[in-house]
Amino acid sequence: MKAERLMLIGFDGAMPEHLEKFVAEGVMPNVAELMKKGAYARALSCPPVDTPTNWTTIVTGAWPGTHGITSFTGHTPGEPLDVGFDTSGPQATTHCKAEYLWDVAERAGKRVVVLNYMCSWPPTMAGGITIGGFDMNGRYQAGEAVFLAAGEFGHEGFSPVEIEFAEAAGWDNLPISHQPPLAATMSGAHQLLLIDSNGSGYDRLLVCAAQDAAEPLADLQVDRWSGWLFQTAAREGKDVDVAFRFRLNALSADGKQVEVFRTPLYMLDGWAHPPEVAREIVDKLGPCASGADAGAGWEHPDLRFEDDQLLQIHFESVQHQLNYLVDVARFLNDTRGWDVLITQVHLQDILCHHDIFGLIDPACPAATPEKAQRQWEIVRQHYRLMDEQVGRFVAECGGEDTVTVVVSDHAAVPFNKVISTNQVLQAAGLLKIDLDAATGEVNIDWSQTKAYCPFFLPEEFIWVNLKGRDPQGSVEPADYDDVVDQVISALCDLRDPETGQCPVAKALRKADARYLGHYGERASDVIYFWQPGYGMSSALLRPNDQIGELVVQAPGWGDHSGYLPTAQSGGCSNNAVFVIAGPGVQQGVRCDEPIRLIDVAPTVSHLLNIPAPAQADGCVVRVLLDT
Repeated sequence: MKAERLMLIGFDGAMPEHLEKFVAEGVMPNVAELMKKGAYARALSCPPVDTPTNWTTIVTGAWPGTHGITSFTGHTPGEPLDVGFDTSGPQATTHCKAEYLWDVAERAGKRVVVLNYMCSWPPTMAGGITIGGFDMNGRYQAGEAVFLAAGEFGHEGFSPVEIEFAEAAGWDNLPISHQPPLAATMSGAHQLLLIDSNGSGYDRLLVCAAQDAAEPLADLQVDRWSGWLFQTAAREGKDVDVAFRFRLNALSADGKQVEVFRTPLYMLDGWAHPPEVAREIVDKLGPCASGADAGAGWEHPDLRFEDDQLLQIHFESVQHQLNYLVDVARFLNDTRGWDVLITQVHLQDILCHHDIFGLIDPACPAATPEKAQRQWEIVRQHYRLMDEQVGRFVAECGGEDTVTVVVSDHAAVPFNKVISTNQVLQAAGLLKIDLDAATGEVNIDWSQTKAYCPFFLPEEFIWVNLKGRDPQGSVEPADYDDVVDQVISALCDLRDPETGQCPVAKALRKADARYLGHYGERASDVIYFWQPGYGMSSALLRPNDQIGELVVQAPGWGDHSGYLPTAQSGGCSNNAVFVIAGPGVQQGVRCDEPIRLIDVAPTVSHLLNIPAPAQADGCVVRVLLDT
């Protein structure tokens, strides 16, 4: 049978070591079945090893030097060195210089859906469907997630909206309650009503549009979610239609302690192409709630994972999001039909930037067996949810003529020491600071600065302050190579005073990093990578005589940016995962050597018998195919 359809399912941050562990444990039976019926390999990302770079690579088959998406921020020569432009948001595709797999597929006559895929906006297809995209999260919201609380509030680090309950007065159609109903008003004009339905204490919270309990918008018990509620909200000076959900987290029998979680206010329009598809989906399934719609946890990941209730909200929200994506894909297949589905969700990457990676690393000073056990269960649950989504996609949207790909963009490694790259450059005399004695403000003295590492991502990039190219350039073109050598020497001569180890794994001039895909005008003059165990410090610039220690102890954490795609440490690696099954794929093959993410688009194009994207640098991985 020939392959006619494709499902490419992406999981941001999924790691081979973890996937293999949980497959072996039996936690991931659906992925295990795909591996049995198809092929599995580790995959090498492209530096910068991060999200925008590599999701773009996966669907173009191109190196970053070709497609031009270098991390979350790009820098254009001629702009000041501390100025960049957003490469991952609502204009992402306009900055990409390579053709997308979805455009090729559409041109070949395939019906295509791009669902929640990073850097897919604005849509580039003439007739295909595009829904959302990860870094659009927040751009189609009209309000952040909030907690509402009366009485004691148990989540440190959050500021709830306080609500006050009093005996209900002026209400119509009050339900039977064994204690006097208690009422409160929340912002947005919703009315809240507590009732005691069985005589054992207050146990239900009604959410009503007015002081009338005849038709409540929601009827909540503890640990239960409402359905979608709809209203208008102000965003950028305009009223927009939004939807949201409530969750009742706590309700004491005496009604004195109440805690409610409200999701962000998700807009009903603006996240789909063609635009009318948005309302079709909303009417059937609800709004596009991009990412892990717990919302409140993203800014406080340590609180989300260490607080049992926040962790529970997180898992429930993630499960809702994963199921929602499958439901949307199935709905669009039923109503409009599609041959190619390209989708992605930001799941395991949440773990990559958390102390989980430190606490499962025996080398981390804070790690203990008890902490490791808890953190491993959190990791395990994320992969269990991943497997459930893969299983639903295959069962509900797949078929014998469908090629199914499960892929990630990167993973992560733990670190517990940090370095400020710009302070290293300061110590080497390559970056100078001007201290305003009157205000104490610290600014870069560009006239004496020879090299600079921007504070925006990618953290691996260091630029020479070159005359004739950079507006505040101080380095003569004739001195360019010498300054590049000085930057590389400063990095490679750095030592950890505790171990004597150099924290830098590799530092390369631009011309020598071409084999990593580092070329083109958006590629920096020097690219460098940390040794696993070390990471970038977010420390601000200091006066030249107050630099202090360059290598600083930090809480155990994890990251992928700033490391080689081959980095390994603490039972973790920066490799991506790649599983493929379907017509034309060998069965039960496990590749000894990693593939490259630039090979994904050419390989699936070959199986679908369509051209590879025009600027693809990768090749068909024939060792995985049934030739």
